[in-house]
Amino acid sequence: MAGFLLLLQGDYDSAQEVITRGEGALADMPAANGTGSGTVASGLADQSTPEELTAAFLQLRALPALFAGETETAVKYTEASLATGQWSDALLTREQCVAQLGFAAVMQGDHARSTALLEQALKMSEARGEVWHRCYLLWARAVNHSEAGRPELALEPLKRALRHMREIDEHLGEAALSETLAWVLSSCGDPRSAAVALGAVDRVWHPSGAPRLFGFALLTAHRERGLQSARRLLGESEYKRAYQEGQSLGLRGTLERAFTAGERLCRGT
Repeated sequence: MAGFLLLLQGDYDSAQEVITRGEGALADMPAANGTGSGTVASGLADQSTPEELTAAFLQLRALPALFAGETETAVKYTEASLATGQWSDALLTREQCVAQLGFAAVMQGDHARSTALLEQALKMSEARGEVWHRCYLLWARAVNHSEAGRPELALEPLKRALRHMREIDEHLGEAALSETLAWVLSSCGDPRSAAVALGAVDRVWHPSGAPRLFGFALLTAHRERGLQSARRLLGESEYKRAYQEGQSLGLRGTLERAFTAGERLCRGT
């Protein structure tokens, strides 16, 4: 968990150090059971075998590579994790591996494969009855549609994701979703609503201390295209006015307006 949180903060060096320490602790654990030798003292370790935790660390090692756009490395670690065939009910390792392969396929431009993988991960999430990961899987589906040049199809998974995020008060998820929604709005012909959404989302990223979109190269490029599109269509002065309007509003109120605008655009009215 510490390694994952460090990755979200953009501190890849410290995350790698923590992961390496965890893998070293695993070497001290008996291979046949999950009780450990005292080196790993967390309750999570008590619920998982060393093999299951090894799979979890391999999955985690894939994330910084995925964030940096190094898809071959990300796929290598992710497939190594899946190859262990060891899954704990206490962890999201397998589900996250499938999602990571889906995101790698998005980055490689293989949208048919990414759609299939993300759908598989969503079904796994629904079968488990968990909500947190499902929020991000739905968002990933929206990103996939946007990257495939089908922004109008992104609205439905974004709206579903927002509903789940509000169930669990997932503020960073709302921020990530808003960036994609801005791209959708700009692509579908409403650059002003896009600029307002981009301004409003700053109120979440800055206090969190996390880099915008967790430093994910694909997503920051995705955001930059939406931002440049809105600027080009509005002109710099109008863009700044709309952006500042968003900064003065709360994100949730802005999202309600943005989704209304998006649905109107999708209906062609």
